[in-house]
Amino acid sequence: MREDDALSSLVCVLEVARNEGIASTLNPDVASKYRLNESLKVLSKHPLNALAGELLVRKIFEVFESTVLVEYFNDMCSGNEPLALRHLHQRYHETQAIIRDWCHRLNLEEPVAYFTVSLRCHLLQPDLLTGESPRGKNELLNFLHAHGRQVLREIEEGDRGHTFTRGVGEFRDEVLRQLHDLTLSSTPDLRALWKSVLTNCTLERIASLDDDFTVARIQSCMQWKDDVVDSFVFMALFADSENSELRSEVNRWCEELEQLLLVSYGKKRIASFWDVVVEYPDSTPTLHDLRFCLQRCTDDTLRSGLIQTVKWMLISRLHRAGTRTEDILAILIGTIHSLCVLVPKNDQSSMIFTIVGDTLEHLKKRKDCVSAVVQAITQPSADSVLNIDLHSYANRALGGDDGSDTEWDNSLPVVEQSTVSMHEKPDVLRVLLSTISVNSLVEEYKVVLASKLLGKPMHDFDTSAEEEVLERLKCAFGEDVLAPCAVMIRDIQMSRRCTNNLKDTFETRPVPDEGKSTEPQRDWPLSLSVLSTTSWPKLSCCLPLGETPPVPEKYDPHPQLAYAMDEAKKGYKRLNANP
Repeated sequence: MREDDALSSLVCVLEVARNEGIASTLNPDVASKYRLNESLKVLSKHPLNALAGELLVRKIFEVFESTVLVEYFNDMCSGNEPLALRHLHQRYHETQAIIRDWCHRLNLEEPVAYFTVSLRCHLLQPDLLTGESPRGKNELLNFLHAHGRQVLREIEEGDRGHTFTRGVGEFRDEVLRQLHDLTLSSTPDLRALWKSVLTNCTLERIASLDDDFTVARIQSCMQWKDDVVDSFVFMALFADSENSELRSEVNRWCEELEQLLLVSYGKKRIASFWDVVVEYPDSTPTLHDLRFCLQRCTDDTLRSGLIQTVKWMLISRLHRAGTRTEDILAILIGTIHSLCVLVPKNDQSSMIFTIVGDTLEHLKKRKDCVSAVVQAITQPSADSVLNIDLHSYANRALGGDDGSDTEWDNSLPVVEQSTVSMHEKPDVLRVLLSTISVNSLVEEYKVVLASKLLGKPMHDFDTSAEEEVLERLKCAFGEDVLAPCAVMIRDIQMSRRCTNNLKDTFETRPVPDEGKSTEPQRDWPLSLSVLSTTSWPKLSCCLPLGETPPVPEKYDPHPQLAYAMDEAKKGYKRLNANP
């Protein structure tokens, strides 16, 4: 057979395909009538094979477009999207098998890819001149958007419907498989669609979380992402273990979606940071979640957002004339504690002062700032965070620093970590002392201590609570500045000894017989206070708690006690040597 005759025979076969359908070319009678096998063999030589292959694919696609694609568009626009996609998938495979067989006989491979590219362009590519989308494209994308969300729900609920099966190590969905076979899953339109579906579902998942800050949530969200989102990514991209490039893209998608989840969760919790601070330490699980997000985020978006949000939160809510200093101090302390849970030890100083610096200056300008800080330090309530911090100072002073505060354990899951470990304990006092003078705090503490010591009931010289607080303050402020306070406590102890000595002397003194009385013996009416004038503040400033009358600068004893006090004074004028 000559080359011209072979080409004419091929044209006749293609004409049969146009009139009777592509499947008619598989009829042995047609192949025999037009000597198709012999014609393809003659045309398999270069350069005729390229011409024949181009002609073959172009004519076959024209028939495919006028029959199969018309049926597909009609079904797609009438609401039968699954049926349209299934029929298209079936016809595509049948036609592609015919083209592949003919091209193989022509010693060609490129025309097969040309047929696939032509199909993608007719389904998804806009018109180059008018920019109009091809018919049925919007319907296809809307259907796939809804189907993608349905697949995510099926994965999450563990549904095993007829279109949803699980293969070896991953899930399979019939619609997604058809898209992959049609080579549509790799198109930019579908990649953008799947990315949009996964992004919206991730954001909706985070938005659905409640505001219970006592429960950790990030681990369950990460598990959901691993089980649901990552499985969908494998299905949508149809990752093949042998295709390293596609595997890399799958890993990139999974990492980007993980970052999206971490950032969106972190922003949600940062937006509610005021409530997190108010509920501290009950909100420690949420702080651990937020710390996990800060650690895993690859950029500083979350960190910078945290700094700006918390700083503005403190300024907008606390820098007001009507806000009580005690409330400012409580929120400030809670904020410092919370930030120290979030940030590693080596970054705490810079981040904390960046956030609370303006609020510290505002607190310093308040007249009752020093008294509020001292009251928070000295109050015996277990809820006083500054009082609790003094325990930390004392423990560190006794146990020393083993360097463990610079460690940051990333190996344990958040759910297995303790609420706030010792090396995460915030140094709130040090932050406050950076703004407030230690001498001012000590002077105020002297007044508070004097009020407590002088406000005790008669014969009550128990100073154990005051001594405990003083020892802790020494660890924070130093012993030198607190030396007068130690003298004040020793004065009360001296007062106890003097009072007890007077009481013993009074009880053991001889009483004349004629002076005996039938009246019952009264309790010892005298209590002696020894005050060092160089250490105690002015007595007028040392009002006991709850009293408003002024206290004189010197005691004026009752006339009935004056004689007993004079007699006792004579006994101390001269010290007798012990034998």
